[in-house]
Amino acid sequence: MPRFSLTSATVLLLLAAIPSAAAGGAKPDAWAINKQGVRLFDTGKFRDSIPVFEQALAIAAKTPNFDEKRLCRIHENLGRAYFWAGEAKEGVPHLEFAISDPSYFRAMSSADKATLQTQLAAGYNMLGRFDEAAEALESARPELEHRYGPDSAEVSWVLAELGYSYHRLGRFSESARLYNQSLAIYSGKQREKDAAAVVERMANMYWSSGYYERAEELFNRAIQITEQSQGPDSPALVAVLTSLGGVYRSQGQNWRRDAIYDRVDGICQKHPDASDICQAGGPKRPIVQAWLESDKGNYARAIPLFREQLENLQNADLSNVGTWNEFFISAMSLSSFYERSGDYDKAADVRLRLIRAYERYPKREGITYEKFKLARDYDHAKQTAKASEVYSEVLPLLEKQVEHYESGSSGLQYPGVLVRELADYYASHGQMQKAVTDLGRMLTQAQEVYGPDSTGYANSLMDVASFYFEHGPRSKAVPLLESALQILEKRFGS
Repeated sequence: MPRFSLTSATVLLLLAAIPSAAAGGAKPDAWAINKQGVRLFDTGKFRDSIPVFEQALAIAAKTPNFDEKRLCRIHENLGRAYFWAGEAKEGVPHLEFAISDPSYFRAMSSADKATLQTQLAAGYNMLGRFDEAAEALESARPELEHRYGPDSAEVSWVLAELGYSYHRLGRFSESARLYNQSLAIYSGKQREKDAAAVVERMANMYWSSGYYERAEELFNRAIQITEQSQGPDSPALVAVLTSLGGVYRSQGQNWRRDAIYDRVDGICQKHPDASDICQAGGPKRPIVQAWLESDKGNYARAIPLFREQLENLQNADLSNVGTWNEFFISAMSLSSFYERSGDYDKAADVRLRLIRAYERYPKREGITYEKFKLARDYDHAKQTAKASEVYSEVLPLLEKQVEHYESGSSGLQYPGVLVRELADYYASHGQMQKAVTDLGRMLTQAQEVYGPDSTGYANSLMDVASFYFEHGPRSKAVPLLESALQILEKRFGS
């Protein structure tokens, strides 16, 4: 949640409730109901004010020649109410309506414009419109720094929100810098809850970038801050603990993941309604049970669970990030299981459903990579024409992504998995030299990015070794595996 003072927001809404001289013959009912909403907002009853503002809008819509400025003001009030109620994405169309009137937006003070832009940006981030969020936040930032000071909590919130936008846009170096600036401000003001939230966002950034050790360190730091400020059984721990369990799962450390899930389950037993994760069933929910079965190699049990989850979510509102993630994971896991069993036709069908979902929500990232995997499934299924058509579309785009990372412009993550899979394609289509050259460059980049003694570099060595085991010559795989083994023994013991 944002940290602008309630007083400043209340003043804005109280000013909004004063009829302007130009209001003329506006129907009093809609405006009077708007004032009721403002009074509720004034007492901190943000959620209660929402249906009141909505009622005011409904009456205004039926009122002939209702004053446009007042209509914009009611939309703005409703958008702000959604924001303060923690549902910023629901407020986006109302705030957009308010700023769509040029004369109304121009008449606002610079400070009011900046505040509105930050609230709109929070909604954009929740909707996956990260480029628009970043633009709005960058526009608002100078005015907020001038009004509140560069080291204020208000500016710290903007820095964290902007860091998240850049993270999701792949601008990792800028994201890390902004997160660290935000964290320094919150820590200096001893705002532990806000500091923990920023640390958790940083951890998610490193996790998504393959920096598992750094992600683990930051998740544990966020847990420690939350435990100290809110207690060891706080519902605020559920999300960050679940993420830490995901990091352990990514590393294959399932015994540590299971311990984390047991703790989450214990918190959910005490606070069943205090977290979205707990309300969805916590570690016992179907998607997690499907993961556990697949991790154990029980694919016969995992596949029906993932298939059922995919069917349940097929027509769901996938604009919700949590719902999208469960749909994506179910589709990705199910297609992977079909691939392992050699049923590439079914794998392609599931992958195609995922791509259709991407097309319904074009702001989601990753459709190009999923199309590449669809082409690979077509290839294995001997659907050559379909494979060629999709490959011709996506290969140039994926090569540009790799070039973008190699240029250093994206800062943090080198796409080793993508390079490895492209190498498989080139080796299987008569371009072995290109595959070998790309993998050699990948190892150089991984060593520079992760460090020569890191598990990230060891994993890259093993990836290249697996390539030589599959495509030959296998003799080249042995020294790579020996080097990886030396790194892992040094870090974890023999």
